Amino acid sequence: MAGYLRFSLLNKLNDQLRKAYEGSAQIACEQVAAIRTVASLNREKALHLEFVQSLKAPVREAMYSTLKSTFVWSWYYMIDG
Repeated sequence: MAGYLRFSLLNKLNDQLRKAYEGSAQIACEQVAAIRTVASLNREKALHLEFVQSLKAPVREAMYSTLKSTFVWSWYYMIDG
């Protein structure tokens, strides 16, 4: 049972991270494609901040999912051990 729950949590985490990193990658690709415009408008710092902010959500989700997975495994070992 615990193995199934852990597998389910990991699959959900992978899906969430894939979606979040797609958004971050899209921001980076758009800005690299328009690098001359970005440089001419002097927006490097603002775009860097936007990119960093887009990465915070996946990190938070990964930490939360890791805590849930750890709880499932500790629960499993307490019952089984």
